Amino acid sequence: MVDILRSRNFLTLLLLVIVAGLISGIILFKKDFSSVKNVQAATQYLSGFAWSSNVGWISFNCLDGSVCAISDYKVTYNDANGWLEGYAWSSNIGWIRFYDFGFYPESPNTMAKIDLLTGNVTGWARACAVFQSGCMGALKPDYERGGWDGWIKMAGTASNGNPYGLRFDNTL
Repeated sequence: MVDILRSRNFLTLLLLVIVAGLISGIILFKKDFSSVKNVQAATQYLSGFAWSSNVGWISFNCLDGSVCAISDYKVTYNDANGWLEGYAWSSNIGWIRFYDFGFYPESPNTMAKIDLLTGNVTGWARACAVFQSGCMGALKPDYERGGWDGWIKMAGTASNGNPYGLRFDNTL
């Protein structure tokens, strides 16, 4: 047995097997790592709160209030195109849906999105509380919703002439 271990052929073969195993491991690790990296980079979850004087606090992720066991919600950000999708929550107006509705009350005619160059958030989301059921379809009667159609514009000019809007800061 000791003679076999000392033989040149056996040591050469053992060295080749070890090198081949290392190269295979590196290739497999690199392949798995890059595919996981691409998946993680495609969709990111937003977290934190937004404030509006007429809506109150809006939570963008159930993790913010540790309520995921009760209600698992989140708004996602797709960094390939900037779209925001999913649901946010406000204790004052309920669910807010970030979705491509296909129609919008005015310009910009798009769902909420982040401009990848400037970080400005534009487009629309909609409060579900204005619908008779769910978050699409027929609206509740006007007297129940106070004339509000539920649309939430991410940026624009207020009635007093002041600009408003959200900005995405990815440096944090």
